[in-house]
Amino acid sequence: MSENDKANTVIDLTGDGAVVKEILREGSGETSPQPEDDVKVHYVGTLASDGSKFDSSRDRDDPFVFKLGVGQVIKAWDIGVASMKQGELAIITCQPSHGYGESGSPPKIPANAVLKFEVELLSWSNDKDVFGDGGVVKQEVIETGSGWKGVETGNYCRFNYTVKNANGDVIDQDFSSEVCEVVLGESSTLPAVEGMLKKMKTGETARFNVSAKYASQEGTLPRLGDGNSDVQVEIKLLVHGIIQKLGEDGLVSKKVLTEGTGWEQPTDGASVKYHITYIDESGTSLFSSKSQNGGNPVECTVGDTNVPEAIDVVLREMKEGEVSQVHADKSTMFVFGLAPPAGSNIQEGSDVDFTIEVTDIQKGKESWNLSHAEKIALCTERKGQGNALFKAGNYRRAAISYRSAIKLFADANSKDNEKREASHAKLPCLLNATMCCIKLGKYDQGLKDVNQALEIDGNNVKGLYRRGIIHRELGNFVESHQDFNHVQDLDSTLPELSREIALLKRAEKQQNKRDKKAFTKMFSGISDPSDSAPEAAQQ
Repeated sequence: MSENDKANTVIDLTGDGAVVKEILREGSGETSPQPEDDVKVHYVGTLASDGSKFDSSRDRDDPFVFKLGVGQVIKAWDIGVASMKQGELAIITCQPSHGYGESGSPPKIPANAVLKFEVELLSWSNDKDVFGDGGVVKQEVIETGSGWKGVETGNYCRFNYTVKNANGDVIDQDFSSEVCEVVLGESSTLPAVEGMLKKMKTGETARFNVSAKYASQEGTLPRLGDGNSDVQVEIKLLVHGIIQKLGEDGLVSKKVLTEGTGWEQPTDGASVKYHITYIDESGTSLFSSKSQNGGNPVECTVGDTNVPEAIDVVLREMKEGEVSQVHADKSTMFVFGLAPPAGSNIQEGSDVDFTIEVTDIQKGKESWNLSHAEKIALCTERKGQGNALFKAGNYRRAAISYRSAIKLFADANSKDNEKREASHAKLPCLLNATMCCIKLGKYDQGLKDVNQALEIDGNNVKGLYRRGIIHRELGNFVESHQDFNHVQDLDSTLPELSREIALLKRAEKQQNKRDKKAFTKMFSGISDPSDSAPEAAQQ
């Protein structure tokens, strides 16, 4: 039958004349919307008796959207629209039994009314049809996944997949994989795979039908077939997420390979057991605790300064049973006296890659569960660790120790005398953390730390002096003068003060020169009206 013959075809959709469809314009494609699809249509509703119009989405210029087959519309619509193809225009005539029945819908639709609807099927979509064209369709969830966070563009995904033909037979193993990893949104990722993964949850196994045109695409991976025939793909999403940047400077990158269990993560004082495997750029193992440590996991206490910084910050972000892959900047690993495991062949002074698996977490006492005396003792201990790190030149790690001590007193429900003791214990930690920030050039954070210190003691000479330095480095020259003047009033004998004031004046002078130069350049292109005065006078 030609396209012209299809137009004006009349079809009895129910077999008893209750719902009849007359095709005015044939649609495109071979598929029609399925139950629970979200369908978008334009329509004009009229009474068969006199042709009067009672409703129209076109008049409102607002297409109507509904979920097909779930009773959101009259029966005639569920039946009629389900028979249509994309772009099809048809008149659906329905008897009262499949419209508004004996009661009608006053005042526009009388009782026992026969209705005519001119319907145009614009589009449809659902959670199963990945691209909305039937090319990639989720057919079955074989194993339910978990979690609430969906897969998004930018996520990395690790998954297994098997490709089968239409009969369910496994195709050449070239089109299957034990573990595959892609990053969604990258041009090298096959769009069909990206679309499927976005319909899944971690741990889920699902079966998709994939048409030939979506099965492969030049320059992308993985391939799901040779592109000549439709295939079935069984895919299991092992894990997905973003690559985390950890530590104060983001020098440690962490990617989850296997999700952990529960929600607890180790904090300061927690005892952790883990297996670690150091690898080189090719993935070759340089050291593995499973084979070179007698098979025993490594044990450590979170916050212990004998543990490399990268391992410490990673462990704080892991759950029991989790396996992660880590890239650590050289400055976060075997420095300041920390050495690689014996026989590991790890080159000191180079970035380090490793996989780490947490096997056990025994949480220590949280700060809210410590007595005041225990907090004071632990604060003193952590401050001592910070001092040792500072003397060794490890300012970033020292700052972590100082802030760990400060956090012990986050509980505000202390007695007045305990608050005073807590403030007295926090003050040197805040001042030392400020000094670490000055050494590291982190002036914004240093300003926050020193302001907290000066809230405790507004006349603290060290605090005012260090804040004066920070204000100078931030270009806040007025505030810097104020702090240095305050220091002079409190202790004019401080030997370093005159040097810092001289540096402040030099910085001001340099800034004034830059401002003057910028000002001159700004106005250099503007002509002076007086320049033309002599010529005007001569004329």
